[in-house]
Amino acid sequence: MKYIKKTLILFFMALFVFSGVSEVKAYDAACKLYDAADVFTADEEKSINKKIGRYADDLDINIAVVVADDKDKGSREYADLYYEKLFGINTDGILLFIDVSKDRLHWISTSGSQIKVYKSYIDPMFDDMTSSLRVNDYSDTVDIFLNDLKSYPKKTIFKSLLIGALAGAVVSIITAVSVTLKYKKNEKYSPRNYEAKDKTNFTEKNDNFLREYTTKTRIESSSGNGTHRSSGGGTHGGGGRRI
Repeated sequence: MKYIKKTLILFFMALFVFSGVSEVKAYDAACKLYDAADVFTADEEKSINKKIGRYADDLDINIAVVVADDKDKGSREYADLYYEKLFGINTDGILLFIDVSKDRLHWISTSGSQIKVYKSYIDPMFDDMTSSLRVNDYSDTVDIFLNDLKSYPKKTIFKSLLIGALAGAVVSIITAVSVTLKYKKNEKYSPRNYEAKDKTNFTEKNDNFLREYTTKTRIESSSGNGTHRSSGGGTHGGGGRRI
């Protein structure tokens, strides 16, 4: 009985320890808002930081939002280098740079696995944020950005499943039609049916050249496949828009 009690005590102690460890957030430290232009109030920044941390944990990626009105580099390079400063080179994550200078070239920088995840959604994400950016509603802009991070990958999964189902249905139909036609085919119309295979001998064979066909196929090339390398050495995807 004492042995059972001791075992139970050790079990619950281990459970308590591991449950505490599981609550440690891997991305809380650097995943937040960096407001160099001071466009957010303290309360807004606190609320946004909680959202960014929650979304980073839910998606298991690095997320940051940077706001600046003065930059010594172009928006793309600024966003890429800022991401690398926060999270390192070629880690999995995404950064939104809100440019409140006269240039107003906003940028989304993706890194690691997220280059492919959001490759097709950079323009749609800016489409969603355009109205808020035009009226300088940056709090709403960040909310839209974070919501899009969750919603667009889900649309991709649904689209992939739908395409897979349709492709499977088409293959099944083609197979069924092919088998049906095969069984309906009447072989008596084939000249081979009238050949006496043991009495037919071919004694001469000629190859006559008729004509020559030459086909040309143009190969399109894309440099970097939608990616680029920053001056810091990291590979990034993403894109920008002047609003």
